[in-house]
Amino acid sequence: MSNLSTLLPLVQNALIGAFMAATYATIFYVKKRMKRADDPTSIESFDKRKFAATVIVGMVVGASMSVMGIDPTRGNVQEALTTYIGAIALVESLLKAGWRVIRQR
Repeated sequence: MSNLSTLLPLVQNALIGAFMAATYATIFYVKKRMKRADDPTSIESFDKRKFAATVIVGMVVGASMSVMGIDPTRGNVQEALTTYIGAIALVESLLKAGWRVIRQR
């Protein structure tokens, strides 16, 4: 029973992180699409791989926050949303930058 009580918050936060990442990815995809709406030939198509990668990063961020003891509660939902989305954006940007450096070598 002890293992379940330890694992449940981890899974819960990973799922919340995945949801926040999906929200983040959707918002920025729509934002890019709206910015390019005046030129239909330049509209970026939906990339399932990028979306899935962002959701996976969100799961890792959510699980990591759980391990660090940062649990979203009803009292701090706004702070949690900001923290998750900010952390997801930071981690994703760092991973992309690292990937570019590796590919250039």
